[in-house]
Amino acid sequence: MSNLPLVLVKKDKKKLSDRSIHLNNLIQVLPVFVADALTVPNTDGELTPGDIEVYVSDFGPLDVHTKLIEIIVFSNEYPERIKNLDERRDKLIRSIKGYSPIKDGFVWIFLGKGSFNTF
Repeated sequence: MSNLPLVLVKKDKKKLSDRSIHLNNLIQVLPVFVADALTVPNTDGELTPGDIEVYVSDFGPLDVHTKLIEIIVFSNEYPERIKNLDERRDKLIRSIKGYSPIKDGFVWIFLGKGSFNTF
């Protein structure tokens, strides 16, 4: 079990409240979108929404940001992901834009070697 992507969602709390229904709906469906965009079928890189961890936090007082929301995805690299990473990123963005009225943000996907397990 070494393949769990981690999604960090950073947001501007002055413009996007934790009580925002749009934000909460997006956070709930984000694992589905990430799994769909990054899955590599029939390999260790095959993902389900239950494989995705999402952490949400506000921008800090010293942070410098140009967007309302930032979605940063850390996931293990697989050759199948590397060869079409831009298409996978664009698929994730299309899913988000098609679902959420929140339009001022970005998606950044990092692939690398990692290891995860539970205890």
